Amino acid sequence: EYRSHFKAAFSEAIASLSPRERNLLRQYLVGGLSIDQIGAIYNIHRSTAARRLAKTRRYLLTSTQ
Repeated sequence: EYRSHFKAAFSEAIASLSPRERNLLRQYLVGGLSIDQIGAIYNIHRSTAARRLAKTRRYLLTSTQ
């Protein structure tokens, strides 16, 4: 019943992310990269990479809801 609403809301939330945020999610979820590997790619500390990933995931959750 809610599948189409969820899909539309999630697609809109993904589209509103910056390219960097989308790449971060893609590298973590699809590519299976660790926080340490992502940190090395962006030349940032692992805790910064973890915070950025958490922020992006929170945004997707609240935007989809």
